[in-house]
Amino acid sequence: MGKFLQKIIPYLITLISIAVFCMHRTSEAISGDEPFTIYFSQWKISELVPLLFKYNNIPPTFEFILHYWINLFGISESSIRLLPALCTALTAPAIYLITKDIKGTLAGILASLLFILSPFQMEWAHLIRSYSLMILGGTWSMYFYLSYFQKASNKKLAGWILFSFIATAAHYLAWLVIFTQCISFLFHPSFKAHLKKVSVATFILLILNSPLLFFLIKRFIETASEGTYIQAPESFAIFFTELFKMIGNKNSIILLTILTAGLSSVFIIAKSGINRKWQALMGICSIVVIVFIPYFFLYEYDINFSFLHSSLFSYFYAILAFLLLLFFIKKLKISHQVLTLLLWMAVPLFIMYFASFKTPMFVDRYLSFISPSIPVLLSLAIFSLPNIVRFSIAAIAIALLILNFSPNVTRYSHPNEIMAAFKEYKTKNNSAIWSPGYADIIFTYHFDKNIFQNVDIHQQDTIGNKIVTDTGYTVHKEGLRRELFKNGISIANDSSQVNLDLEHTSQLIFVDAYSEYIYPNNGIRQKLEKHFGNPKQVQDLGGYHFIYLYEK
Repeated sequence: MGKFLQKIIPYLITLISIAVFCMHRTSEAISGDEPFTIYFSQWKISELVPLLFKYNNIPPTFEFILHYWINLFGISESSIRLLPALCTALTAPAIYLITKDIKGTLAGILASLLFILSPFQMEWAHLIRSYSLMILGGTWSMYFYLSYFQKASNKKLAGWILFSFIATAAHYLAWLVIFTQCISFLFHPSFKAHLKKVSVATFILLILNSPLLFFLIKRFIETASEGTYIQAPESFAIFFTELFKMIGNKNSIILLTILTAGLSSVFIIAKSGINRKWQALMGICSIVVIVFIPYFFLYEYDINFSFLHSSLFSYFYAILAFLLLLFFIKKLKISHQVLTLLLWMAVPLFIMYFASFKTPMFVDRYLSFISPSIPVLLSLAIFSLPNIVRFSIAAIAIALLILNFSPNVTRYSHPNEIMAAFKEYKTKNNSAIWSPGYADIIFTYHFDKNIFQNVDIHQQDTIGNKIVTDTGYTVHKEGLRRELFKNGISIANDSSQVNLDLEHTSQLIFVDAYSEYIYPNNGIRQKLEKHFGNPKQVQDLGGYHFIYLYEK
């Protein structure tokens, strides 16, 4: 392959990646936590940062960047989704460069294509949250970390500091990437020779993060004591479902991945010059750890074996996987680069799984920073096989991903459809109640972007002075609720928050946006039926969303 072509490949991959991740940005309506991110990102930085440090679970870095993005491009779905899409797209060339440096250009191209065609990455590319920024920073941090040991230079360390800071400033969990690199560094043959420079670079990273470290510790203590909204793992099966979710959502590509990983491990062991008994023993261990157990759980053959779901078995699997990795390090002497990539995937995965017994956190979004290691490792596994086999498997993998590729992402019920139905009923002459109350920001974004973007964010007293009493997010959303009330719309979590004059209301719409499913005793319908009787009309919008029309 010509030198010119090799030089332009990263740029071609970047262009293809931008084209793929940036199309169909409006296929998914703004929903979930996204409207909150957008709403608070509009504020002045002097007000945004202190509030999010106080109440947010992660650093306000993404909102800080989004603040200036909104000033430039506005808050439409198309413009605002472009930011995370670009973050994901710019991760692809790092995937290529990491893999190319280990196994060559073709392996790098394959890894980048596996990343670009991944439905998992498409999801984060279209989500207005900090995960795409964390993935971008973590992947480029890993590239500069690995390339530093190929050609030690201050520029490489500067790149590592910059992107490590981007990752850790995007989300606290990105520190697990740095922790993984620290473990990897201990295994490097020239550990002592690089210790001084690496220590200085790490110290600089800590200094840059010093404003965030207090909040990291505070958040860690709060999470450990109060828990999270996530459920603790009920079964060891979740370990594999969350891991393989990063590859694809179709059984065929997951099965191909499992078989390829097992086949490449056995092939590498067979090629080694070690004793045949060792080859047989470690080959069997590889098949059990990499193929048999994941397959058993993923395809639900574990149903009748309750002991497989016990914490004891999960510890057994972790120890067996660790011993297998130790064998590869000691006996097969795998390269420092490959070891680092294996640790990048395995260390956070096991830490977060076992930590979730006490503080649940084992869910795809919190694991997303390890996802770039998957296409890299899969490509390396494929290219460790003989030529005919490697190109056959590579072709099958790409074909499967292309056949199942879709730029459309579906995470939530579509608020656009609910809002369209609502606007059919809402007129100037009737009133409306929307529940639950926490959906006030989502509702306003889709109801009237002018209110969403231009409303005064603070409550004011009768002479226009700002009310400084801060009881959390709610006080900062009073401006939205005040403007909605002017349009005859009340936002309520339960019957006590309904602030409409029902005695003098002749027509009313009640939008139950999943509210009665979450809060079955909210009492709103009972209160309305006391005043109006049974609803004149009920429209089922699907997904536990209903519109009730009341008339006197």
